[in-house]
Amino acid sequence: MSSNNSSQALKAGVWYIISNIVLRAITVLTAPIFTRLLTPADYGKVNNFFSWQTILTCVFGLCLNYSIARAKIDYENHFDSFISSIQTLSILVGLFILVLALPFIDLLSIFMEIEESFLIVLLAFLIVSPSLDFLQSKYRFEYRYKENVAIAIINTLSVVLISIGLILLCMPDKRYEARILGGVIPVFCLGVFSVIYIFREGKTFINSEYWRYGLKFSLPMIPHGFAMVVLAQIDRIMLVKMAGYEAAGLYSFGYSYAIVISIVTNAIMGAWQPWLYEKVNELKYVEIINSNKQINLLVFFLVLCLILIGPEVIIILGSEAYYEAKWMVAPVIAGSFFQFYYSYFSLMEMYKKRTDVIAYGSVGAACVKIGLNIIFIPHFGYVGAAYSTMIAYALLLAYHWLIYRSLLKIRIFAEKQMLILVLLAVVFTLLLTYTYDIYMLRYFMLLVILVFLGYTYRVQIKLLMKKCFKNEHI
Repeated sequence: MSSNNSSQALKAGVWYIISNIVLRAITVLTAPIFTRLLTPADYGKVNNFFSWQTILTCVFGLCLNYSIARAKIDYENHFDSFISSIQTLSILVGLFILVLALPFIDLLSIFMEIEESFLIVLLAFLIVSPSLDFLQSKYRFEYRYKENVAIAIINTLSVVLISIGLILLCMPDKRYEARILGGVIPVFCLGVFSVIYIFREGKTFINSEYWRYGLKFSLPMIPHGFAMVVLAQIDRIMLVKMAGYEAAGLYSFGYSYAIVISIVTNAIMGAWQPWLYEKVNELKYVEIINSNKQINLLVFFLVLCLILIGPEVIIILGSEAYYEAKWMVAPVIAGSFFQFYYSYFSLMEMYKKRTDVIAYGSVGAACVKIGLNIIFIPHFGYVGAAYSTMIAYALLLAYHWLIYRSLLKIRIFAEKQMLILVLLAVVFTLLLTYTYDIYMLRYFMLLVILVFLGYTYRVQIKLLMKKCFKNEHI
């Protein structure tokens, strides 16, 4: 890769991270607006609709989006044609599911607890929404960060503004419908735009070679997608059944803060993946290891900071009634840290086209988590569910680590450093919660970490600022 391309990759990665963090922050910060405009029952209906959207997304589109990263390497000269072709396959599958579902729409409506008209809206929405993911993946792997950032801004702000506008204009008993439409309309419009744009650029509707490639790569990711939904959602369901609504409410509230680290780590991994694949293809393993070391340390110290300020954030975002949720923050944050680490290895599993092993691990971790919840929740309540989350992700990390070492003879990650940081994360998770009532000690530790981060990454911070905000090449 030329120095100019490296600079482009760095700038694209930085802006991808910044935009994702800022836009996710907007979503989090505007959530209290909707809790005040909607009744708890309405809020439940809205979340039920979008929960089903998350679940069904695993089926609509067949997870073909996962094949795009590797296809950028294998079909570099026909990349647009590949995306255009798999988009046809995605749309045909979506239409087939819609036609199949229509005769049973009343039964599905009762089972899913979604009104028939909105269930049809959901199914139509899921036909075009995968195309938006295809387009954003295309831009990400071509380092076209401006287009990607523009789509993200339009999407996020449109959903917020249209939702609020529709809620204020409609009758009180229809506000949940307005919120659902506010979330669907902007993404649907962007999806239709993506369909037209991808077909115009790729000019390929059917290509059996591309279809076979995409299906072989992506089909194993469907059970993986379902398993990840279980890993994220099963705690709440089991807590309601085994410990009551209050425990589930405390867990959900604490969890919403604890996974803030995922906003950062998902953005970092999304930006790093295109660069990683290019460096692996060019056999530049030393560069990968050096970059990996810096990212590992940065995320580790961010994890410590989030654990240390947990009690204050909980009381600011919630109220005194939610304050005890602080005890489940540390293990969930640690679980997110382990999830970030295993993403390194799963990226290489996808690079080697072994998505089947990813699915096995995810399904296994989901089963382990259910088993741990059955043991922990009756004894420890929502805190037990938090520790089952941490253990499940720790085991998933160990699984992917072993698979990675068996698939690749080379070593491209800083594994010794990673092992040390993983062990430290477990130790600090257990110890830092005991400092939650010792304010001065926590603030002192936080100050030390922030000073250390600023000093350690001072060169990188200056470099990134120059590359992002100036037109000079360094």
